[in-house]
Amino acid sequence: MSKSQLILTKIDDLNNRFDNFESLLKTLIEKVGELSKNKTKLTIPKKRKEKAKKVIKLGNVVLARYSDVLLVTGDTYARKAVLKKYMARWKPDQKGWTLNLSHYVDLKEDLETYCESVEIEEKNENLIPKSDKVPANQSNDEVPANIMCEIMSDDDD
Repeated sequence: MSKSQLILTKIDDLNNRFDNFESLLKTLIEKVGELSKNKTKLTIPKKRKEKAKKVIKLGNVVLARYSDVLLVTGDTYARKAVLKKYMARWKPDQKGWTLNLSHYVDLKEDLETYCESVEIEEKNENLIPKSDKVPANQSNDEVPANIMCEIMSDDDD
């Protein structure tokens, strides 16, 4: 066999192989087309929204804003935990809870959230008499001289 015949046979062999690849590629393209037509859509599950806790509103309260303190009266028993959160103190003589004026905005929001109704009253007077208040120049640790008492001892000295 001459060199030219050998080259022609190799070219013929390469043509056959190329035809095989071409037919395989056509088959593959057809199968991909079928898969894309029958393809089911992938759905990404959505995050479930957490259900908001349902707040049961209980009681009708009155929020009175005095010059010196806040006073909360009315049906407060069911919501005393909310009041204690703001360090409110029960005042039996007032039949209500007293607390610092600085908590007014936050307390009002909480009461409106947890109570059926909140009546707001503005008072231009002091609720606590001046004698019950600690003077501004005196700390809570110091005891005024007129309140000091003598401590009796059981010692026989």
